[in-house]
Amino acid sequence: MALTATDLFNDATTREIGGVGPDQVNLIVSDLIGVQQMLSAALPQVNNLTDLHMQVIINQLNEEIASVENANAPTTGTLTLGTDLGQFVGRSINDIHRDIIDIAQGDAGVQALFNPTPLPDLNTPPAPFHDSADQTTFVTQWIQDSNHLGQMAQTIANNGFTGDIAGLVQQIQTFNNNSNAFDMSQGGLFSARFWNEFRTDGTSGTAATALIQGLQTHNAGEVAAAVEQLAANSADVASNNRMADGGSYADVVAAAQATAVTPTGGDPGGPPDGGGGGGPAAGVLNPGDLYFANMFNDATRILEGGLWHNNVSVGNQGHGTDGRYIADLQLVQTGLTADVAANDFAGDQLTHVNTVLADITTALAAVPGAVNNDPNAESALRTAHLDIINTIENDPVLQALSIKDDNPGFNFAPPELATPLNANTPHATFAELGAIFDDAQSKSLGGINANNLPAIQADLQTVRDGLVTLMNDHPQLFGGATGVHASTIVDQINLQLNNFDNQYGFNPDAAKATNDNFLDITDIVWHPPMASPDGQGPRLPTLYRSSIRTMLTKPTSGPTSLRPATRSVPGPSNSSPPARRRTLRTSFKHSTAGRATSQTLTGPRVAYSRRGSTMSCSGRTPR
Repeated sequence: MALTATDLFNDATTREIGGVGPDQVNLIVSDLIGVQQMLSAALPQVNNLTDLHMQVIINQLNEEIASVENANAPTTGTLTLGTDLGQFVGRSINDIHRDIIDIAQGDAGVQALFNPTPLPDLNTPPAPFHDSADQTTFVTQWIQDSNHLGQMAQTIANNGFTGDIAGLVQQIQTFNNNSNAFDMSQGGLFSARFWNEFRTDGTSGTAATALIQGLQTHNAGEVAAAVEQLAANSADVASNNRMADGGSYADVVAAAQATAVTPTGGDPGGPPDGGGGGGPAAGVLNPGDLYFANMFNDATRILEGGLWHNNVSVGNQGHGTDGRYIADLQLVQTGLTADVAANDFAGDQLTHVNTVLADITTALAAVPGAVNNDPNAESALRTAHLDIINTIENDPVLQALSIKDDNPGFNFAPPELATPLNANTPHATFAELGAIFDDAQSKSLGGINANNLPAIQADLQTVRDGLVTLMNDHPQLFGGATGVHASTIVDQINLQLNNFDNQYGFNPDAAKATNDNFLDITDIVWHPPMASPDGQGPRLPTLYRSSIRTMLTKPTSGPTSLRPATRSVPGPSNSSPPARRRTLRTSFKHSTAGRATSQTLTGPRVAYSRRGSTMSCSGRTPR
């Protein structure tokens, strides 16, 4: 029987009891990503409160996944989605996990799709958080704005969506960004307890995003759901916090909900002095303005395996990827430079944009050396490129501005292993082998050279040998197309080890071959023509179809052998990420008793096939 989102979440619950050990991180993350993927596939659009509750769960999983991944990191100085939770990462995991259960248990509609097992009640309620003076000022204003913005939106919806929708949307965006920025500025226990409320990927941010979408699409159901959620969430936070003087926020909530307001201009949600860290000027930049036609993601994709150049075009492949990479980065550089000149950024965002511009300059300067396989140039190129991604993705304001059509413009690349490959690195499951394959992909960014070749080959040999072992030990799980695909991965890894890796330094096609090969291996896992949940055809991701790191296999526990999942990317205000990293979602695939299947929650299976698996250095359609 195929595993459901409920099964996966309950598995994560059990594994989190007692703390998240290093040996459990990948398994818990795989479970939670699986839940997120399944729920995303079942939620094409928010039309009512149940749909919104589902979206809140999907978004909060970003925060829980990131917290789990950092559960064993140093307690201070480690940023989790841009926030330093210090010693309270475990508290973040506990609060978010329990909140997701509470959301599901409080909505019968959600339970029909996702019904996690409740945890035992606490003997005593959690002690309310005693806010500082700045936190009291912020929470008071936040409660008022949560209710007043909802009331104004409901008025516009009740009047047939007539009125200044654009002006109200601007106010909601400002409220959302300021709320997110204030929470990030606090960190510690405050953020661990409340970031799933205040952040753009928390309850407040998800509801604000739905409110904007409902206003812009004239979806009265979505507006009503968002209005109700914002009001309920403000009351919930008020009950869990106390003012600096020890008083309750009950009167603030009562006054905010009793006061009738009408759509007007204004600047709601402004953070207290020093609380927000700056941001773009209101109304100047909007979500998607830093997307730059997806060109930076294109640059990341072609950087895998290294840049190449041929003086003579062969096989309709052009002269190389160096010119394309330069053009991609220059487009981003030109856009950001113009935004800075227009004073579109201030505070932290201006600092971060200037960091990105400096990194772009470094990357562009390293291109000629990288094309010539110079190890120092390739390392400088990789470091600068990854720093650009991390700078944008860890700034929630910039990250939100980069999203267009649910796709962040600065997607994370495949991650390195937290600890370099060694005899103790887990490599028994497909998920663990996928993490090692990701490490090879990450190390190949910018090019393969004498400095990183040994580590990349060790990664690939481990993946190959581990996959062969799985196939030999569990032949019943690798029948039919699944067996063909697994054998193809083994063959292409051998091709990389025995052919392409040895051609760097004298054959300019080596980088092209590696790029094709690594991306093709990912395609084998992620690119069957799956039926989409809405029946409109294949659901195809845009950039990295998240690599096989997120595949999970449990060969000793049943017939479910291949379970891919990627982190979802909700609306424009999701500032993950994104997502640990932001990777684009695709449909669930399972192999049950050797049969290829497609699954949303527990949906029907459909057969799939794949194109030929041969690989060459030329003659392929440019990616």
